[in-house]
Formats: sequence, structure tokens, C-alpha cells
Amino acid sequence: MKSSSGSTVRLVVSALLYVLFFVVAVAVIMADLSLVVEPVSKFMAVPSLMALAYEWLIMALILLAALALLTRRWNMAAIAAVVLVLSAVPISHTVSLWQNKPEHPTERKITVLTYNTQMLARNNRTDKSKPLTDDMLSYIRRQNADIVLLQEFLVFARNKGYSLEEIKNNLGYPYSYIDYKKYSGNRKYGMAVFSKYPLIDKKTIRYESKSNQSDMCLALVGNDTLLIVNNHLESIKLTNDNFDFSQHSSEQLKEKTHTIVSKMLKAYTLRSQQAKVVRREIENSPYKTIVCGDFNDTPVSFTYHALARGMKDAYLEAHPLSLGHSFYHGLLGIRIDYVLCSKSFFPTSANLDKVNYSDHYPLKVTLEW
Repeated sequence: MKSSSGSTVRLVVSALLYVLFFVVAVAVIMADLSLVVEPVSKFMAVPSLMALAYEWLIMALILLAALALLTRRWNMAAIAAVVLVLSAVPISHTVSLWQNKPEHPTERKITVLTYNTQMLARNNRTDKSKPLTDDMLSYIRRQNADIVLLQEFLVFARNKGYSLEEIKNNLGYPYSYIDYKKYSGNRKYGMAVFSKYPLIDKKTIRYESKSNQSDMCLALVGNDTLLIVNNHLESIKLTNDNFDFSQHSSEQLKEKTHTIVSKMLKAYTLRSQQAKVVRREIENSPYKTIVCGDFNDTPVSFTYHALARGMKDAYLEAHPLSLGHSFYHGLLGIRIDYVLCSKSFFPTSANLDKVNYSDHYPLKVTLEW
């Protein structure tokens, strides 16, 4: 009896292991497809939803592969190896194993800081317990970056908060491009580029979205002209209420889940369209290009792939063995803030400072050419 019972338990455990392995392997493959499957419908957005957990799925697959080797389940280990090989491109978008250094001596370098400022920390200089705007402006000024690209840039008028002129004087940059998406009373909300170098031929790509846009300008750096693109792509617009599952009614929980998924699907669709617009601008430009900002999407996504194709990801190039999470919700982090650059650049440093002035971390990179 004991032998029979033990055999049954082993069979059940083995069956569960194979089921778990199958689910994880299929989920990884589905997430891989998010790079090429544009989320234009609920069905087509499934890979994008799966890709949100990509790092966890890959770690689970590696652990299961190791377990398969230890228990001599050679077929499971072989399948895991094939899936990992097929996933090489999306994995390379997620983490790099070594730093790519310049292949030859460089003549110029530029430092770029991109930062989603959470409406410049609400432009709140009246909260004496934590003057976030003062701290944030001081931090940006200390970085002494050549070009600063800010998303969710908020200014006030009539002494309600920091005005644009006060911010300009505080940061001390001679050149800037400011464009607003929303006006509301004394508040103006949009994006900002501050530069030590002259900025010419400025324009804004306007989307139907209420709070998202892309700004483009040419920076004159010595004898070179660089195309600078500052992006704030479609947000999911989830609120704290969306994550409040304290209500016990099954209908209420179902409604909340439906609301979250609907918001995500809508954002995926709009972001993919916005990314294609920016991609066309990049392809039509004859200049070296730097594409920065808050993409609101992970490295394993249609949005990222559309923008990063044929370019270098500065963080991955200069900061190996790091996932680069720039946004956290509780303990969970994801990478949604980027600096991409033309292949003629060599990213030699990338720092993601974990300062808590905003809900995003600022990313500063050095590019040489």
C-alpha cells in the first residue's frame, strides 16, 4: 500500500510539474510575440499583457529548467533550452551581460538626463515638511547634464507655485524648449527640454491623448546636429482606487478587474500608434538621434521594439547585469524610462538615481562619439 501510495504521489507531482512548465513556457512565447504583434484589439493585446511579467516568467523558466536537469527530465530541459534561445532578442532588451565600450577613441561626449517629474512633484513649494520641488530642482541642477528632458512638467502663474521663469532661473540653462499639453487656470502642463547647446527647428508631435506628447528639436553640438526626441507616451492612468480590492462583492471585484484591463488595453493601442509616429520621424531624419523619455511600456513590448529598432539602448549598453527599474508600485518595479541613441554613439555610463522626488527615478547617461 505504501509503495502504491508513494507512486501515486510522485505521478501527481510529476504531472503538476509538467503542467506548470507548459504554462510558463507558453507564457514566455506569448510574451515574446509582443515585440511584433501590435496590440490593436483585445486579442492582439494578450502578448503585451503577458510581457508585463516577463522577468518573472524567464526566471521561472530557468528554475524549472534547472529542476528538470536535476531530476533528469531531459525532454523538459531541452524544450526550456529551445524556448530560451528563441527568446534571445526580448531577453537582450531586458538585461545585458557586459558593457559595450567604444571601438575607437572618441572626440566628443554629451550627458543627457531624462526625468518624469510627476508634475514637477506637484510644483509644491508650500509644503514645508517636504519641499519636493525645491529638492527636485536642486537635484537636476547638481547633475549638470548637457541636456535635460523632463516629462510631466508643471508650472504655475500668479504666485501659486513655481513659474516657468523661476524654474529657468533656478536651473540656469541658456536654451530651452517648453511646450504645454494642458492649460487649467493658473496651471500649465507639458514637457520641457533644457540645454547647454542651441536648440533649433523645434516642434511637438500632438496626440489625441489628454496628457501625452512627443517634442523634437535639433541641438547644435560643435559641428554636429543632433535630433533630440522627448517622449511621454500613453499612460495607463490607473488610480489607487483601481487597486483597492478590499470590497468583498464578487461583482465589484469583477468590475474593478475589468476596468484595469480595459485601461491597459486602451493604453497599449494608443502607445503603439504613437510609437509608430515617432519611428517615422526618426527614420526621416538625417541626423544622429537621441530618443528619451517615459515610454510607459516595458522593454518587451511593441512600443519599445518600434522605437529601439536599429538603435542602442544606453542603459543596457553601459550598465550590464541590471534590470534598470525606473518606476515602482509598492515593491514591484518595471523599466519604462529610456535613453535610446543612434549606433554611432557609444554609451559609456548610465546611472539611475533612486531619489524619491517623483514616482519615477531619473536616468542620466553619457554618450560619446
